[in-house]
Amino acid sequence: MILAAALAAQFALTGQTPPQPSPQPSPLKEIIDVKSRALCSALRDNVAISLAGLISNDANIDVGRKAVTKMAADQIKGSTAGKMDALVGENVVGSIVHNLVLIDQKLNDPQRFPADPKTDDERLATQVKAQLQAIEDAQKLQLNVLNGTIETDALNAMQHELYDYAPTVMSKGGSVSGSPAPTSIADAGLKDAPGTPAKTDPRTLAAGTLIGTTYYGSLAAAMAGEQQHTQSLENAAAATIRHVAAECGGPASTPTP
Repeated sequence: MILAAALAAQFALTGQTPPQPSPQPSPLKEIIDVKSRALCSALRDNVAISLAGLISNDANIDVGRKAVTKMAADQIKGSTAGKMDALVGENVVGSIVHNLVLIDQKLNDPQRFPADPKTDDERLATQVKAQLQAIEDAQKLQLNVLNGTIETDALNAMQHELYDYAPTVMSKGGSVSGSPAPTSIADAGLKDAPGTPAKTDPRTLAAGTLIGTTYYGSLAAAMAGEQQHTQSLENAAAATIRHVAAECGGPASTPTP
């Protein structure tokens, strides 16, 4: 490229006209080359980008599952770190939604994936699309679980922001009077009656078995099972994509989503 630019500049300065190459006959197109052009374009411009989004979603889903597991651990320990875990989940949800929009745009291209495939290439492209959409549908299920968990947690947090120990009480007659003061400032806001000694939760994480008994822990376990199912779908799609790559003269292997 640099050499061509230098030669062009030299001819422009001397006023000479650069020699024009003699026309060469175009090589005959092979039948298989013409036949597979649309298929290979779909592989390059649609399938590859969709794969990148699905791979990114897999990583995000794993981060989300770990965040839900952490929420279970924090619930057992009575830690307030669950808010940070939920924030991680919110960020994961946003990333997954962004990727799904791009994936849908690439897979819903009627020029690359015709609704009524007539040739072998079109049918093969449709098969790849169906397999990638199956993976995407599995990821959408994971998204719904994760987003529902985060939304439920946010709703519970909002409800608990109201004071359990109301500063006023209302009698049947409608008159308002002050509620009895707690015996200690440490009792304010507790669900137990004022003066009731704080109860220590004897459960610990030493055995590592209590996480699965919690609401968040059961959700995390369900997500792990769905991840294994998604992996089986990805393995099947990878085999088909390797076949398409071989048809297009590309590498015999492709990255697994």
